[in-house]
Amino acid sequence: MKKLFIAALVILPLTACTTYGNKSLKDESQQTVKTKIVKGKTTQQDVINAFGQPQTRATNDGQEMWSYSSMSGESQISNYIPVLALLKNSNTAHMNSLEIWFKGNVVDRYNFSQTASKVSRGLLD
Repeated sequence: MKKLFIAALVILPLTACTTYGNKSLKDESQQTVKTKIVKGKTTQQDVINAFGQPQTRATNDGQEMWSYSSMSGESQISNYIPVLALLKNSNTAHMNSLEIWFKGNVVDRYNFSQTASKVSRGLLD
């Protein structure tokens, strides 16, 4: 019983969700971004307050563009159980991306996208 408990303590953290990039973007959706960014009204400081510093900044034809992205991944607990991993073995990745164009200090337009993909390698997946 003690060995099973120790094994559970080792395996369970491995199944946790891992996030890379802008962590504030991880739980966003089209609806929540729409409430935080209003074209022609939201300022650069408002964007920084909502999402933090941008990961990249670029300027093109006098417009500044900021981009944010977040990628998170999840693994099934069955991936870590030797025999079961042959049958059921999958990982899921989620990516959120936000690009914001400014005219001066104010949002001109933005694009928010979400993608999800699942990779299955088990015989029964």
